[in-house]
Amino acid sequence: MFLTLDDDTEMECGILGVFEVEGLEGKEYIALLPLEDETVLLYEYKEVGDEIELNVIEDDDEFDKVSNAFYDMYEDEE
Repeated sequence: MFLTLDDDTEMECGILGVFEVEGLEGKEYIALLPLEDETVLLYEYKEVGDEIELNVIEDDDEFDKVSNAFYDMYEDEE
């Protein structure tokens, strides 16, 4: 998957997973790993028709819940 950044450059990322978070019903999130970095990127994920829409998680409490859910899921896989 390619992300277009604010400066119009593209960054290639691997998809680690799409997941839901308990307590945040009606939303899905995606974890991406840039191929040139080891920092996991978390976004709100929506499918709109044939398009995929990624939204930055701006609320700190929501981001904490999403990141904790991702790391719990990641630990379970190890």
